[in-house]
Amino acid sequence: MKAIPAEYIPVLHPSKLEETVNQLDKVLSHVVTTGHARTEAYSNKAELIRKKTNYESAIKLTEADAFMGTQGEGKDQHGYVRDKKIFLNNDANRDAFRRASSASERTELANVNADIGYIDTQYAQANDAWQAAVESANIVKVKANLQSALLNFLSGRS
Repeated sequence: MKAIPAEYIPVLHPSKLEETVNQLDKVLSHVVTTGHARTEAYSNKAELIRKKTNYESAIKLTEADAFMGTQGEGKDQHGYVRDKKIFLNNDANRDAFRRASSASERTELANVNADIGYIDTQYAQANDAWQAAVESANIVKVKANLQSALLNFLSGRS
């Protein structure tokens, strides 16, 4: 067997091969860890979307009930919000009455929407970390493939 040419020694030195194997282990572990973090970041979103849909339905029902409970007709039509009489003689008053009637449900819906937004942000950050880990793994993979190809080339020499 012929000696390894000097220009290949920096790439094929046993310590370099061992370093590549260690790097492969580390990046694989990092890809798996960041993949789990990505999955975990998204895991509670389904429940929050269910809550969001329930609050949206509750808002519609509450507002419908409020309008069903209005009294009077025409300019004298009015409803009550927290013992305050609100005349429903224009769009602004009707909109205010509608929103005031469902204020608690709207607050809960806003909280759920905020939670969903937070989860989406966490997922985006976790996904970015996962993609960076995969890119790092690909770089180490290219290095390992280079070393493998070089060893195969040198082993075929006479």
